[in-house]
Amino acid sequence: MKIERLMQQLEIDAGEFRSLVADYERFADGLPQSPEDYIRESYNLNLSSEYGGLPVKNPFGKGSGQLSLNVSQVKQDAQSGLGFVVLKTFIAQDESGAQSMSDWAIPEARMLTERIKGIDGQMGWTVTWKGRGWYDTFDAYLTFFAESLEIAKEYEMIVAPSCKYHLPAYGESEWKYAEYEYTTGRLIDVWQDHGPVGAMPIEKDFSPTLAGSDRASQMSTVLG
Repeated sequence: MKIERLMQQLEIDAGEFRSLVADYERFADGLPQSPEDYIRESYNLNLSSEYGGLPVKNPFGKGSGQLSLNVSQVKQDAQSGLGFVVLKTFIAQDESGAQSMSDWAIPEARMLTERIKGIDGQMGWTVTWKGRGWYDTFDAYLTFFAESLEIAKEYEMIVAPSCKYHLPAYGESEWKYAEYEYTTGRLIDVWQDHGPVGAMPIEKDFSPTLAGSDRASQMSTVLG
């Protein structure tokens, strides 16, 4: 087994090695109900940490994308014991609804699965996603965010929104601050009504390369 070959390369007690192999086989089809409790009791390891002052029960989580864009996915993640979920990326807008980055707010998503050979010669799969941002309304995203936070409470899972804000293109000298202020303000309102006590975590997304743009090459602008 792969796990045995990996463990043989590490300095590990024989008893712990046998326990890891047994757990690998036991939980091949799903983790225990509380993986952090099981690991603490079985291996005396504490998986908890914190991010921005918020407790994170374990380091297993899901990034923003096609698998975090509806309530049923978030509920399944919470029930599966994930420590955090970052929601699908919303495209920032101002109070009038204008979105300077609207090219990314379209329903384009495609998944490609391909066979690959690992360095050990074994065959496996690789999955490539092509997708863009949230294409429904901002009110729908806020509702999704609120419902996700309510689900997460029961399972002590962190939920964070993701937002693509305005990034000036070549020849643009101004930042669309109104989009930053309006979008962030409304997200914070939802967090204060439904989230835990503390500052709201948020992923600020600058990834226009996904749509074939050259904006991401402007490193000084992104840093600014």
